[in-house]
Amino acid sequence: MSRWVRPLSGLAAVVLGLAGFPGWVVSGDRTRNSFEMLRSAQRLGLDQLTPVRVVWFVMPVLALASLALIIFGRPRPAALLLILVALVVGGVGAVVLASDVEIGAGPMIACGAAVLALPLGGALLRAQDEVETVR
Repeated sequence: MSRWVRPLSGLAAVVLGLAGFPGWVVSGDRTRNSFEMLRSAQRLGLDQLTPVRVVWFVMPVLALASLALIIFGRPRPAALLLILVALVVGGVGAVVLASDVEIGAGPMIACGAAVLALPLGGALLRAQDEVETVR
């Protein structure tokens, strides 16, 4: 395994975990982060977004769990969590980017981190396979 895969994967997990906090959408003169954006949708009665909101609020915890697994040398579960978080965070970021709303930096950070995290997660999976082959 490249000596950079684990630290870069950890960095990607941190960025994905924090990606929801910068501004995501601009509403009037106020910039809202991703959590406020989803709460606003709930206040507007868009109850069909409730599962998305629940999953979204868990993403920082899963990103932190991925980081912990990377630190403690568990590449396979770390990789699977990192890939899951990257798909969800990057997917929501892409939806916001594709929508016709004024955006902040959050969706771009989310998409950029996801684009980096996906191949890093794959590299972590391959690294685990290499370790098991050597044993």
